[in-house]
Amino acid sequence: MTIIQTFVFFDLETTGIPAKTAKVTEITLISVSRSDIEQTDSGKLPAVNKLSLLCNPKKNIQTTAAKLTGLTNQFLKNQPIFKDNIKCINAFLDKPKPVCLVAHNGDRFDFKILQSEYLTANEYLPNDLMCLDTLNAFRNILKDPKYNYTNAVHNSISSLDESDRVSNGEEWQDLSVEEIQEIDELCERLMSTPNKVAKKTENHTPKTTNTNMESAPKVNYKLCTVYEQLLNKKVKECHRAEADCIMLLECAIATKRDFLNYADDKCKSIG
Repeated sequence: MTIIQTFVFFDLETTGIPAKTAKVTEITLISVSRSDIEQTDSGKLPAVNKLSLLCNPKKNIQTTAAKLTGLTNQFLKNQPIFKDNIKCINAFLDKPKPVCLVAHNGDRFDFKILQSEYLTANEYLPNDLMCLDTLNAFRNILKDPKYNYTNAVHNSISSLDESDRVSNGEEWQDLSVEEIQEIDELCERLMSTPNKVAKKTENHTPKTTNTNMESAPKVNYKLCTVYEQLLNKKVKECHRAEADCIMLLECAIATKRDFLNYADDKCKSIG
């Protein structure tokens, strides 16, 4: 089992969806030593090192993404492209090893986009760099009754309903990255098989449904919700990379014994 010595809490802001073609507009990395996590009380912050960089994506930023982050093409026009930030990023990641990148929904979003940017630039992340997705971590950790997390639920909504909401800037804010990614994947499937979908639609006889039936509730693991439940305080700012990294760090500290054990057991190579 790996014993992580440095955790680097990590978040990206991007041009929008789909994730596989998104470009980075902002990257924040916040590093903290294992011992400082162990010695910090819940609700407080340890000593950290921070790196926050803006990037000119050289690609149109979707209106909904710009509204959430305040990052527009005009605002970023004089910033370096991602490739020109890579040496700085790799230098920052040169910490006591093993080093683990930590991101919420990283497996489906942040890690993939980061790897894509490095691939495009023909550059490489450190070959011994580990990573951990805290969406999976908190789904596991918060099952423990001691966290009393059962009240953080919301009714599930169909992906088609959610895709309609993405076009509305105000409603976009209520979607988690994982929900946006589900919409993205559904849209890609529909676009890749239009004839099959059309044929199914023509031949399909709608089943009668009971409109009074409610969909089963599911636990909400959006970062803002996890933060508010664990820290018992409202989110002051979100949808900017540094603020999200700080929230994630505070959640890790609030569950530190379980978080550290899970990270050591479940971290994996980012390569």
